[in-house]
Amino acid sequence: MMTAQQWNQQQRSYNRNYGIDVTPKTGSHKSSEITAADKKRMIMLVLVIGLICIGMVISSAFVASVTYQNNQLKASNEALQSEVDTLQTKLDGATNTSTIAVKASKSLGMIYPSGKKYVQLTTADTPKDNFAGLLKKQAFD
Repeated sequence: MMTAQQWNQQQRSYNRNYGIDVTPKTGSHKSSEITAADKKRMIMLVLVIGLICIGMVISSAFVASVTYQNNQLKASNEALQSEVDTLQTKLDGATNTSTIAVKASKSLGMIYPSGKKYVQLTTADTPKDNFAGLLKKQAFD
């Protein structure tokens, strides 16, 4: 077992060899009292941290609101796109030549001309006046 003096001597020798002082410091200690200025700094620090946290909560709420609106707009866009696709399919079906021919023959009683059922126009048959005006007059009068 080592005595206290031997231990101190060994510590001093260790300090000389390795440059680390491991002996306890004996001297005046700074008082651990908290001054009014320290309290003021701590309160200001807590307030600043609190304001930062409140700002983060508000910004998170704003981001959530914008994200929700964005998702609603995406859903609305998808619904509109599906409606556009449906209407495009109906339009393609309605403008199909065979569909138009069937509707013309059934609903309007139209038939394809044959042999003597058509008229061939020549340049002598063109109207002398404004042709568009003539068509308009005949259509609306």
